[in-house]
Amino acid sequence: MKSAPPRVYLWQNNMCITYTLVFKRFEDWLLANNARLVDDPEAADWLLIGACASFMTQIDDFLQKSATLSGTTARVAVYGCLPKVTPEQYRGTPLEVDLYIPPEQPEKIECLLPGAAVRWEQITDNGCFRRQDYRHYDTGKRFIVVQTGCNAGCVYCPHKIGMGPQISRPAAEIWRQSRLALREGAHTLFIEGMDSGSWGTDLEPPQTYFDLLEPMLHWPEKFDLHLGQFGANWMIHYADRAVSVLAHPRIRDLKTPIQSASSRLLKLMGRDERIDELWPVVRALKQANPKLYLRTDLIIGFPTETDEELEKTLDLVIAHFDEVAYFGFELHPHTPIARMNLPLLPAEQIRERLEYTRRRLAEYPHIIAHRGGQDGSTLVEREQRRQELQLNTIG
Repeated sequence: MKSAPPRVYLWQNNMCITYTLVFKRFEDWLLANNARLVDDPEAADWLLIGACASFMTQIDDFLQKSATLSGTTARVAVYGCLPKVTPEQYRGTPLEVDLYIPPEQPEKIECLLPGAAVRWEQITDNGCFRRQDYRHYDTGKRFIVVQTGCNAGCVYCPHKIGMGPQISRPAAEIWRQSRLALREGAHTLFIEGMDSGSWGTDLEPPQTYFDLLEPMLHWPEKFDLHLGQFGANWMIHYADRAVSVLAHPRIRDLKTPIQSASSRLLKLMGRDERIDELWPVVRALKQANPKLYLRTDLIIGFPTETDEELEKTLDLVIAHFDEVAYFGFELHPHTPIARMNLPLLPAEQIRERLEYTRRRLAEYPHIIAHRGGQDGSTLVEREQRRQELQLNTIG
């Protein structure tokens, strides 16, 4: 007798774009193999849990969810970086995990349905999320991941522990996915990677991000490009080319995470300390394309940060950016900074600086400011604010 299709419950803790796209492929693969997706974990044969550990709130969410699911009789599969980033907490959960799917081996999902008719490699990444993973549902926006992993040396960041070293996707593969998305009606392509400006540096022969991007600027289709995680170091290193390429009117949104405007702090962070060389590039970009929307990230309360350094950072961000995501510093115990013996700022002082940052940025109506991935509610508010500003601009 043929067995009934398995019932699968899916949940993820607000993973990064790369992993959220993989989670959508998991859903597509399960449906292609006749699995039944259920909303009630008590009715499931399998629980498929997405576990990111970028922020402490995500770790807390995973632990809380694990506690609520521990009484079910379903088998458990976990996907994501959390087991690598915080192995002690992962091992301490009450969940009995039957299958771990590492970030670099998503094909291990096939262990969930041995002998499945449709193989993992037959399921393509269409650049969409599951409907419930959108903050603003719009399949006309497609997310194109250009690399997995990261080769940057940021001492505070858990991503490298979880994701491993950088692997750039071939340009032809990226272009093929992008053209398919446009044929399917996409109006905006989000070009994403953990350090997207480094795309191609690991290929043979090496290529640059601009080699990938420039042909897309001349495609005949009508669409916009939004570029994520183009680091300040690449903006500085390729200053002239950055201005000539990134000022193209097709590019409407550019994220350049700076974290701080203090050269001293950036050196401690393991980032490019030539931050003062960024501002002429940003000004030239804005002059060449006044409609370019510039975004950045800040770390507030990094060890040894002074009031003066925070003030300088906020002054420069207010002068140059349209949107700011600010994050309170969090110490992940397995990152290099945990071994540097830097004096940490008290938690209360970091909270005070976060509140000061919120108030200071709120004085400038042209800036959208939010707590980023540490506070999901502010991300929803940010999306609503962007929609309002867009409507006002159109009107």
